Amino acid sequence: MQAAGPDIAHCTLLIANLKSYQINMKLKHFIGDRAFYKMTLTVALPIMLQNFITNLVSMLDNLMVGALGTEQMSGVSIVNQLIFVFNLAIFGAMGGIGIFTAQFYGREDHDGV
Repeated sequence: MQAAGPDIAHCTLLIANLKSYQINMKLKHFIGDRAFYKMTLTVALPIMLQNFITNLVSMLDNLMVGALGTEQMSGVSIVNQLIFVFNLAIFGAMGGIGIFTAQFYGREDHDGV
């Protein structure tokens, strides 16, 4: 005679579902909600587009001047590297300013902002 209750396959399925649920809950803690990602992409997409356009212009400069000669191509490449370093410096400075501004705003220190 068979014992009453769920069989082994049913128990295994329940355990697998429970583990999957636990993993999903842990991931949900790290992933966040849809509104956060929408806001983040709203800020990030224009930045990515601007960076893409800047790199595209640098590549087009290299293509146009590449037909003139190696010395001209070297000059354009060096200037493009300097522009890249300048953009990195500006991006870093604006990031630092943004961090300090957010801290002052969070403390409601409007004089610091």
